[in-house]
Amino acid sequence: MKIQHTILILFFTIKLLGQQEVRPDIEHVIRFSNPIPATTAGTPSVFESGYLGYVNCGLAFQHSSKLNPYRNWENPDFNLATYVGLGNPHKWLGIGVSFNLLGLSNENGAEDNFGESSIDFQLSRAITKDIHIGIGVFNAIQVNPTPINTLRTYYVQASGRIQLKERNDDFLDYLYFNVGLGNGKFQERESFLSLKNENFKFYGSFAVQVLARTNCLIEWTGSELALAASVIPFRKLNFNFMTGITDLNFRKKRWIIVTGYSFLLNKKKYLGTMNPKTISTYLISPQ
Repeated sequence: MKIQHTILILFFTIKLLGQQEVRPDIEHVIRFSNPIPATTAGTPSVFESGYLGYVNCGLAFQHSSKLNPYRNWENPDFNLATYVGLGNPHKWLGIGVSFNLLGLSNENGAEDNFGESSIDFQLSRAITKDIHIGIGVFNAIQVNPTPINTLRTYYVQASGRIQLKERNDDFLDYLYFNVGLGNGKFQERESFLSLKNENFKFYGSFAVQVLARTNCLIEWTGSELALAASVIPFRKLNFNFMTGITDLNFRKKRWIIVTGYSFLLNKKKYLGTMNPKTISTYLISPQ
């Protein structure tokens, strides 16, 4: 079956499921009363995403761009993003739109790309209180793109969490997972850098909660292996900090740092229902 047919089937499945509301139980609401640190570094997540009024603003840094991986500190790269939620994944559909500013300089990262930007879209749906499915596209709309960002990335994905212990004492309480199939940025690096967009590859991540507001994760992007840690250091401030090493399967590794601040414009609307997650790091992952 072609991937286009798979995406269409998943889309109509999400639409059908959207007609049935998945309501979390009281215990589930209590367990998610705390913000959830990032569970991915460079791949998407559809877990508890797409809530109306949810906004996330972030900055991503990498000490060397994957476009020029051998220049080390001579070629640091930054990108900015703002994510806006427009739906509800439990009542009908989670809808997310990400506005990316990829070019902050003509010298670092990709050359001569100041002002380069793009818009991403994602649809998601809770099929149980613990598992969400979704589809999305990166670089759906492009402004002043460099050749590498003319490639659009389409993906289908499942995300969720597994309770590891009966007691909610924070340490090793949950395991989060993200598993998907995509083309574009999820291909082998050679295909991606040569501007080919013909292969679909599996990608995924696993993150374990080691403290109340700290996750450690391992991730495979389809071509890159990464290890990272994500923390929300302040109890009452939804600020997420993540750092890690990617390209572990290559001779030259890349150091990444991601920061993000999120807020909910209509908190009263969600009282008594599932709390939206605090950070969706794929929205501000290093490009």
